Formats: sequence, structure tokens, C-alpha cells
Amino acid sequence: MKTKILLLPFLFSLAVSPVLPLEADPAGPAVITVPEGNGKPVLLDGLFAPGEWDDALKVRVHDRIDLLLKVNSGHLFLGLKLKNPLGVIVNLWLTADDKTVYQLHSSGQLGEAVLTLPVYDQMPPSRVGYTKDWDANEIKSDSQLKAEWQAAGRPADGYRKVLFPSDGKEFQILLTKFPVRRLKMRFMAGDSEGLIFFPEKTDLESTKNWQSLVFADTGTP
Repeated sequence: MKTKILLLPFLFSLAVSPVLPLEADPAGPAVITVPEGNGKPVLLDGLFAPGEWDDALKVRVHDRIDLLLKVNSGHLFLGLKLKNPLGVIVNLWLTADDKTVYQLHSSGQLGEAVLTLPVYDQMPPSRVGYTKDWDANEIKSDSQLKAEWQAAGRPADGYRKVLFPSDGKEFQILLTKFPVRRLKMRFMAGDSEGLIFFPEKTDLESTKNWQSLVFADTGTP
């Protein structure tokens, strides 16, 4: 089986609340039931501010990543809180039918692609800047501030950490983008220590072992 790693061409403090380990299921990852939140808004800035995610389910999916999930007002809020969040690149794959997959990408820009499984070698084109029914934070930058930072002789690796701090990625996805309230998901996160795929040993040939999400009944049609 071939595994294709995709990096798109445009690649360029939790509140006190328990983080749950994800218990393994012999048949695949355990189903996650996404709770309905209490309506507290999430500002999609990559900063997990106190109060934003208190009502979310928090799951430790990797020693460098916590997955946070909640449903509010017809939206899925999905957070990836990373140990090394600066400059992180994320591809999030979601499907409702095990065939049509939405690829939501966040790096220096946002973008979307629609895939039909199985995907072997030829990836469909992505629309850079296109975010139908979803949004997320990007890697922030400012060319003038960066030039001033470098001209002052400051350490290059401190530029974003000081001027554009981040805790990770925050996604807001309209549930009506999907015809059902049960999805399968997979993501890739690239940080300073390398690539992480969750769930492990998954690919774009099928949704075998992808993570299943079931949404709480929110009364939304």
C-alpha cells in the first residue's frame, strides 16, 4: 500500500479542564460523541483563550496534540492544541459517505479541495483562499514587521513567537456542509518536530481506521 504525503503548493492556555486519553478499539478508533457547547464563542485566532473551549470535549490524540471538539449553533468547532504550534501546517479531511472527502487546509493561507476516494497518486487541484462553509486561523505574518525585526538583529526564530503567538489551529465548520450528523475525520499536522497523522496508519485510499465523530442532538435540522 502506497502512502502519499500531501503538502499543498501554498505551504509557506487551555482553562483547567480534563484532557481525556483516547481508548483504543480493536476494530478501529473509538467513536467520539461531540458534545453541544454552551454557546461561548471561539475567536479563530489560534489562541485558546480562557473560556473559549471550556465546554468542549478534549482528547489527547498524540503526545504533541490535544483535539478539542464541540457543536454550537449549527457549527462544528474543532481545535488542535499543539505543543509546538508556531508555523504549524494542517490538512483536515472530513467525509460523510466514505467516498467524497473535503480537504480543509491551513498554512500561510486557507484552501479547500474535494477528493473522491480512493486517491492513489493524482491529487485534484485545491482552491487557494476558498473556504466554503468553514473558516480557520492561518499562520500570521507581516513583511514590514519581519524586516524590522531582522534589521534589529533579533533571533529569527523569535519573530512569530513574540509578534504572532499561537497555540494551534481553530476550525469552525458549518454542519450543513454535510448531509448527515456522523462524520469520519483524519488530519495531518506538520510542526517543527515533523509530521503527525491522526489516526495513525490511515491513508486516502479508504476511510479504514479514520476517526468517527457523532454529533450531539442540537435540534438543528
